[in-house]
Amino acid sequence: MYIIIKFKRLVASISTVFEAALMFDNESMEFNRITIDPNVMGGKPCIRGLRIPVALIVRMVAAGKTVKEIIEDYPELEEEDIKQALEFAAWVTTERVIPVKT
Repeated sequence: MYIIIKFKRLVASISTVFEAALMFDNESMEFNRITIDPNVMGGKPCIRGLRIPVALIVRMVAAGKTVKEIIEDYPELEEEDIKQALEFAAWVTTERVIPVKT
């Protein structure tokens, strides 16, 4: 079975997709700073278990904030956190075919 992931229509839940990516991604993307925990921010992808969602980082970058400004606003973040948040967002919004065990 294959799941096609598209930006406006995720066929599976984000946590299932994320877990599948860790197992099957041919690009060897490793998101070791992105966590998905149903008890933190309702299961939204966050930075290292903190209550800082990936979406917040993406919105700040889109608004024109620099990495330095984001870290000043959120001193618990590191430059690599911001980089992985953007990489994760790009990965999630890219159309892919991922084999999923059924």
